[in-house]
Amino acid sequence: MIGSFDAPISHTVSMHKEYILHYEILDIPLLQAEQSYEVSLRFYDSHVVPSPEPKVLRLNKEGTIADVLKAVPSLFPDLCSPDAKLRMLDVYDSRIARDYASSALISSLQPARLQEYRIEAKSLEEHDLNPKTHVRMQVVHFTKDATGNASFFGDPFYIVIPIGVPLEEVKKIIKAKLQVSDEDFPKYRFARIAFTKPQMLSDDSIVIPRLTEASSSSSSSSLHTSTLFGMLHSRPHSQHSKQQYRSTGIVIRR
Repeated sequence: MIGSFDAPISHTVSMHKEYILHYEILDIPLLQAEQSYEVSLRFYDSHVVPSPEPKVLRLNKEGTIADVLKAVPSLFPDLCSPDAKLRMLDVYDSRIARDYASSALISSLQPARLQEYRIEAKSLEEHDLNPKTHVRMQVVHFTKDATGNASFFGDPFYIVIPIGVPLEEVKKIIKAKLQVSDEDFPKYRFARIAFTKPQMLSDDSIVIPRLTEASSSSSSSSLHTSTLFGMLHSRPHSQHSKQQYRSTGIVIRR
């Protein structure tokens, strides 16, 4: 809730209690601020490379994700083509937790000070995807912890692959997308991951039937029970990390 400093302090603080009163210096009138909503966005290119800094977008709080996506080309003019077909993702624990529908309300998002959202252009393969011959698949990076379970890191991403192709063919698609060097890519191993437990695949494994079979046997579509396609490799020395936000407050005692 936004309040003004001319409101009686007794409405904010009770006797003999301590509160932290958060404040913000506004660059717009208070009434306009109450009708606005700010979200933090970072743009990712086709090779899963993030923009150096996130941008904060301010829109009417009754708007939708479609309004957010419409504003992205002007927010990232050097990175985003005006005619790109965009999507907005919520990434949690280095996995894509949600791909937002364009009709979703802006007010359902976390405010800019609490969370950063990912914007990217859909690949050309996704524009006219035939579900009978191709499928979109989420790929994640992971290492194994002391118990052998998957420990996720880095930026997940989508690829489109033909149904029925072996892992050997899928690896070529991933290598081209991430632009991994010929020297480093042989160090990558690949797995199907369910309930954080990786099942390693060989080059002749047929990727999609294995993943589809595992996914259909699960009654839950939650993040932690869905089946993922994972790349097992060491963590790079530098990893993109989301901006950390700190609240500013003053303590009031009575």
